[in-house]
Amino acid sequence: MCDDCLARQSSSIADFFKEAKNAECDFCGGSPCTGGPEFLTPSAEGNVANRWLCGSCAPDYHTFLQTKMADLVEVSDYEKQLEEMKRIAGEAEVHMKQFVRRRDN
Repeated sequence: MCDDCLARQSSSIADFFKEAKNAECDFCGGSPCTGGPEFLTPSAEGNVANRWLCGSCAPDYHTFLQTKMADLVEVSDYEKQLEEMKRIAGEAEVHMKQFVRRRDN
């Protein structure tokens, strides 16, 4: 999006595109091909940070989450779901660090 078009957007959209221009993959530092809100790990205030992923990390990350999140539908208690989401987010971080190490060696 050019600067003129960006100036006509709402501040939240403009902020997103400005962040995207300078973003790096959260796991390997590469050029991201996708990004957006990371709902697995909201802050205590409910704020959600953006997750940026390169073309190599994105498929593995999403496949990992899809597999882990499939079991989450069985958890009916909201608080337990939040706990499970935090656990899954932690496992995803560990998994992706291992993925990048294997990929880059």
